[in-house]
Amino acid sequence: MGSTEKMGSKQRLPEKLKLPERIRSGGSDEELTEPLSPAARLFAQPNFNCHIIAVLGVGERLEVDAVKAGLQLTLLRHPRFSCLQVQSKSGAEEWFPTKIALDNHLVLPDVDLNTDSPDKFIEDYVSNIPKTPLDPSKPQWELHLLNVRTSEAEAVGIFRIHHSLGDGVSLMSLLLACTRKTSDPDSVPTLPVPTKKAGASSTGVLLVVFKWLWCMFCLVWYTVLDLLMFAATLAFLKDTNTPVKGRAGVESRPKRFVHRTLSLDDVKVVKDMTGSTLADRMKDDKSKSQWGNKLGYIILPFNIIAREDPLDYVRRAKTIVDRKKKSLEAVLSHSCGALIVKVFGIKAAAALSHRMLRNTTMSFSNIVGPAEEIGFFGNPIRYIAPSVYGHPQALTFHFQSYMNMMKVVVAVDESVILDPHQLCEDLAESLNLMKDAATRNKSSLEDPI
Repeated sequence: MGSTEKMGSKQRLPEKLKLPERIRSGGSDEELTEPLSPAARLFAQPNFNCHIIAVLGVGERLEVDAVKAGLQLTLLRHPRFSCLQVQSKSGAEEWFPTKIALDNHLVLPDVDLNTDSPDKFIEDYVSNIPKTPLDPSKPQWELHLLNVRTSEAEAVGIFRIHHSLGDGVSLMSLLLACTRKTSDPDSVPTLPVPTKKAGASSTGVLLVVFKWLWCMFCLVWYTVLDLLMFAATLAFLKDTNTPVKGRAGVESRPKRFVHRTLSLDDVKVVKDMTGSTLADRMKDDKSKSQWGNKLGYIILPFNIIAREDPLDYVRRAKTIVDRKKKSLEAVLSHSCGALIVKVFGIKAAAALSHRMLRNTTMSFSNIVGPAEEIGFFGNPIRYIAPSVYGHPQALTFHFQSYMNMMKVVVAVDESVILDPHQLCEDLAESLNLMKDAATRNKSSLEDPI
């Protein structure tokens, strides 16, 4: 089974490297170092040691030489992927540039191509990757290449990247920079951008001023309420204990990663009937967002209740999210986290972040992908399935759009959720029930009796 046989059963946090003595004593290369951001330092703490794992299914066999050549021209030119995390003489954590030996970052396991269940083999392989820590003596990323034909792809590439290198949006942007459109190999893919709505008709000055004042009042009021709820969750408020809530130490227990493909067309049917929006497009194609971990948190209530109309779940969620959009909770949670690091130190920030996730049940995130097919160094990508591990929750959802499909990725603690495949099936069935209800409602509106 290649490298999977060498994986231990317990994850270890590597010790920090020290800067070379010449640089620590004030050598001429000292200006090459760059301090880690507060979020990057947070993700390297023992109780919050998070990694991103992303599976790329491709349409042809992976040629190692072609992948190496492509990485040399793209990924290795990014400074974060050619830097070590080191400690300076003062103890500060910094990025230090180093030379890359690409072969040390590629994992080419010797696999049985005639396995009876290739999908299960890939699932087991991916789930075993976290059991072996990354080598701290080299930049914190690796790429596994497996020429195993599955039900969705001819071969699979698996990235493991320490979360301190960047967040999902940053890494998706980097992936796009490393790929090309299969329809036009010379063109870099872009993320879809919504068309701008026509401006509202002119109204009176007094009405405009009143609307602005009302929006400002709602912004302040909802922000205060959300920050109070956020603080309460940090201090004492906990989710009800349910069968899917993680127990103490869940961040270090093995995780299983399972994914399921849904149709974006089905999602859009539900969206149109409930008046919702679909996060399959970037807000602004001229965004000047910087690389890094620009993470903010929003606490969303998730009630377990049976409803007769499946669309009522969507309507309720839409009401909650629309209200959250009128708050600065996400922005201020990020800013407050950075402030806590500066005032109280990284250990206090890590303890609070750990407590926040431990007091809640699950996390979910969505990443917008390209609407057209892209190629991974000339090899067409069939699907993208990202996830994360190392945080104190037993259940995590990731939603990744790509072409006309939505990949749902579930990461679970197997001791808590015994059958993640059934969970994916339930999600798919729920979407079908909502789509059928939306179709019936649309038909009744178009053909009233």
